[in-house]
Amino acid sequence: MSVVLLVGAGLLLASFYRLQKVDGGYRPDRVMSAEAFTNFSKYPDANSQIRFYQPVLERLQAEPGVVAAAVTNAVPLSASTPNPTPFQIEGSATDDPDKRPAADVRVVTAGYFQTLGISLVQGRVFTELDRRAAPAVAIINASMTRYWEARNPVGSRISFDSGQTWATVVGVVGDVRQFGLERDSIAQAYTPLGQSQGLAGRFLVRTTGDPLSAAKMIREDVHLVDPNMPVENVRTLDDLRERYLATPKLTATLLTVFALLAVLVTMAGITGVIATSVSQRMSEFGVRMALGASRDRVLRLVIGQGLTLVAIGLGIGIGASMALTRVLGTYLYDTTPTDPLTFAAVGVSFVVAGALACLGPAWRATTVDPILRAD
Repeated sequence: MSVVLLVGAGLLLASFYRLQKVDGGYRPDRVMSAEAFTNFSKYPDANSQIRFYQPVLERLQAEPGVVAAAVTNAVPLSASTPNPTPFQIEGSATDDPDKRPAADVRVVTAGYFQTLGISLVQGRVFTELDRRAAPAVAIINASMTRYWEARNPVGSRISFDSGQTWATVVGVVGDVRQFGLERDSIAQAYTPLGQSQGLAGRFLVRTTGDPLSAAKMIREDVHLVDPNMPVENVRTLDDLRERYLATPKLTATLLTVFALLAVLVTMAGITGVIATSVSQRMSEFGVRMALGASRDRVLRLVIGQGLTLVAIGLGIGIGASMALTRVLGTYLYDTTPTDPLTFAAVGVSFVVAGALACLGPAWRATTVDPILRAD
């Protein structure tokens, strides 16, 4: 049972280590996010919503220490869910609406990609000129380019409303793990807030120093435009990432604690068994040493008998682990339930733990007086 617990803990720790090293496709350092959702009674349409967000954004961009600021509905790891929207590529042979590919459509302002440090792969990002009166434009991520096969998507046109309106693809940006670090990026398209139906709601601010200093600044700038607007969930992107990792971290930590306790119980059990065996065989050890057996040989004999018990338990435990740890498969990232490195580390750990547990009783066996015990 100790082996099974330790293998499970090892797998979860390996998975958590790899998960926290995942590159999300953006830079979360020194970025503050805040929610300010407009209500429909006061801001009933896209134009009225933009008239709120735009002056707040301009104030934030003018603040000292602000590198970039943006408005969006696409904050990574913020518990949002994908909203797949079917789209068609102009000139594509797929006219059947049921067979069209889908992409998650997000609304952003011009500074979004700079604020999050998302790489530009091809083309250009949005500018302040991408307004409602200008030609409709869109930016897609690298995962979405597969629908163009070998063609260049920049310059082509896409539609999300069955051809009623078309937007020109002006750029391709890197993939962002928007909905989970363990989930591959899905096809995503970005549209500028000025050409959207509104409903953005989230501010992002990148600062030169501590992003926590931006919390008060965001609230003040929002309230200068609308004193009654609630500003909620003010958090850094580092904090959002830590919150996302909290559950797998807690699971791995708890199982590790249980596993270590089980190892300590195992070591105590081995020590007790070997100590009892040594007590019952003290005369035998005395005879062996009287007949010429060295203390080192007696020490190796006792430790070898203890490690035999460890090897039997280890073999049974590893076999059980290979069967039982498969249930952890859904909780593991980039780690197989039969990860050889984890199993090898557990095996070595138990051999070392078993040897240490046997060392005390074995040393006691070498202290016997061969003359007295031989008599």
